[in-house]
Amino acid sequence: MTPRNVLASSTKAGSGNDLRSSARHKINVHLKITTTLHGARKLIPAYALNLSDSGLSAFIPAELPPGHTVEIEFSLPRSQNVLARAVVRAINRFHYGLEFIKLEDAVKEQLRALALTCEQTA
Repeated sequence: MTPRNVLASSTKAGSGNDLRSSARHKINVHLKITTTLHGARKLIPAYALNLSDSGLSAFIPAELPPGHTVEIEFSLPRSQNVLARAVVRAINRFHYGLEFIKLEDAVKEQLRALALTCEQTA
Protein backbone atom coordinates (compact mmCIF):
# COMPACT_ATOMS: atom_id res chain seq x y z
CA MET A 1 0.00 0.00 0.00
CA THR A 2 1.48 3.34 -1.03
CA PRO A 3 1.50 6.33 1.34
CA ARG A 4 -1.10 8.03 -0.87
CA ASN A 5 -3.52 5.13 -0.36
CA VAL A 6 -3.16 4.87 3.41
CA LEU A 7 -5.60 7.71 4.10
CA ALA A 8 -8.18 6.21 1.76
CA SER A 9 -8.27 2.85 3.53
CA SER A 10 -10.76 1.76 6.17
CA THR A 11 -10.80 3.58 9.48
CA LYS A 12 -11.11 0.34 11.42
CA ALA A 13 -7.80 -1.16 12.58
CA GLY A 14 -7.25 -4.77 11.77
CA SER A 15 -9.10 -4.84 8.46
CA GLY A 16 -7.40 -6.85 5.73
CA ASN A 17 -5.83 -3.91 3.90
CA ASP A 18 -5.28 -1.56 6.84
CA LEU A 19 -1.78 -0.93 8.18
CA ARG A 20 -2.86 1.10 11.22
CA SER A 21 -1.97 -0.11 14.70
CA SER A 22 -5.01 1.45 16.39
CA ALA A 23 -8.61 2.25 15.47
CA ARG A 24 -9.42 5.69 14.12
CA HIS A 25 -12.50 7.60 15.21
CA LYS A 26 -14.18 10.29 13.15
CA ILE A 27 -13.86 13.69 14.74
CA ASN A 28 -14.37 17.26 13.62
CA VAL A 29 -11.85 19.43 15.44
CA HIS A 30 -9.99 22.60 14.50
CA LEU A 31 -6.21 22.33 14.79
CA LYS A 32 -3.38 24.82 15.09
CA ILE A 33 -0.31 23.47 13.30
CA THR A 34 2.99 25.17 14.09
CA THR A 35 6.06 24.35 12.03
CA THR A 36 9.12 25.79 10.35
CA LEU A 37 8.83 26.12 6.57
CA HIS A 38 11.55 27.65 4.42
CA GLY A 39 13.32 28.95 7.53
CA ALA A 40 10.27 30.76 8.94
CA ARG A 41 8.03 29.72 11.83
CA LYS A 42 4.44 29.31 10.56
CA LEU A 43 1.05 28.89 12.25
CA ILE A 44 -1.32 26.99 9.96
CA PRO A 45 -5.03 26.56 10.76
CA ALA A 46 -6.09 22.98 10.00
CA TYR A 47 -8.94 20.54 10.56
CA ALA A 48 -8.84 17.01 12.01
CA LEU A 49 -10.90 14.35 10.23
CA ASN A 50 -10.20 11.35 12.44
CA LEU A 51 -8.12 10.55 15.48
CA SER A 52 -6.53 7.68 17.38
CA ASP A 53 -4.09 7.39 20.25
CA SER A 54 -1.24 7.06 17.72
CA GLY A 55 -2.07 9.88 15.30
CA LEU A 56 -4.62 11.74 13.26
CA SER A 57 -5.75 12.53 9.75
CA ALA A 58 -6.11 16.19 8.92
CA PHE A 59 -6.76 18.72 6.19
CA ILE A 60 -3.79 21.10 6.26
CA PRO A 61 -3.68 23.84 3.59
CA ALA A 62 0.11 23.75 3.21
CA GLU A 63 2.74 21.65 1.50
CA LEU A 64 4.51 19.50 4.09
CA PRO A 65 6.97 16.79 3.03
CA PRO A 66 6.89 13.22 4.39
CA GLY A 67 8.95 13.00 7.57
CA HIS A 68 8.35 16.67 8.43
CA THR A 69 7.71 17.34 12.14
CA VAL A 70 4.92 19.63 13.31
CA GLU A 71 3.44 20.80 16.60
CA ILE A 72 -0.32 20.36 16.96
CA GLU A 73 -2.72 22.10 19.34
CA PHE A 74 -6.38 21.16 19.62
CA SER A 75 -9.21 20.76 22.11
CA LEU A 76 -11.12 17.54 22.67
CA PRO A 77 -14.80 17.59 23.64
CA ARG A 78 -15.21 18.03 27.41
CA SER A 79 -11.42 18.21 27.83
CA GLN A 80 -8.55 20.64 28.01
CA ASN A 81 -6.19 21.63 25.19
CA VAL A 82 -3.93 18.95 23.78
CA LEU A 83 -0.40 19.83 22.68
CA ALA A 84 1.46 17.20 20.68
CA ARG A 85 4.31 16.75 18.23
CA ALA A 86 3.75 14.65 15.14
CA VAL A 87 5.50 13.55 11.98
CA VAL A 88 3.97 13.53 8.48
CA ARG A 89 3.54 9.89 7.41
CA ALA A 90 1.07 10.05 4.50
CA ILE A 91 -0.04 12.70 2.01
CA ASN A 92 -2.96 12.88 -0.39
CA ARG A 93 -3.10 16.45 -1.74
CA PHE A 94 -3.81 18.49 1.41
CA HIS A 95 -4.95 15.52 3.50
CA TYR A 96 -2.19 14.37 5.83
CA GLY A 97 -1.66 11.33 8.02
CA LEU A 98 0.23 12.43 11.13
CA GLU A 99 1.83 10.11 13.69
CA PHE A 100 2.21 11.42 17.23
CA ILE A 101 5.74 11.53 18.67
CA LYS A 102 6.29 10.78 22.38
CA LEU A 103 2.72 11.55 23.41
CA GLU A 104 2.33 12.13 27.16
CA ASP A 105 0.49 9.42 29.10
CA ALA A 106 -2.20 11.87 30.25
CA VAL A 107 -2.95 12.82 26.63
CA LYS A 108 -3.05 9.14 25.60
CA GLU A 109 -5.64 8.54 28.33
CA GLN A 110 -7.72 11.48 27.05
CA LEU A 111 -7.65 10.01 23.54
CA ARG A 112 -8.60 6.54 24.79
CA ALA A 113 -11.49 8.01 26.80
CA LEU A 114 -12.67 9.86 23.69
CA ALA A 115 -12.46 6.58 21.71
CA LEU A 116 -14.64 4.82 24.30
CA THR A 117 -17.18 7.65 24.09
CA CYS A 118 -17.21 7.37 20.28
CA GLU A 119 -17.76 3.59 20.47
CA GLN A 120 -20.63 3.95 22.95
CA THR A 121 -22.43 6.53 20.80
CA ALA A 122 -21.92 4.59 17.54
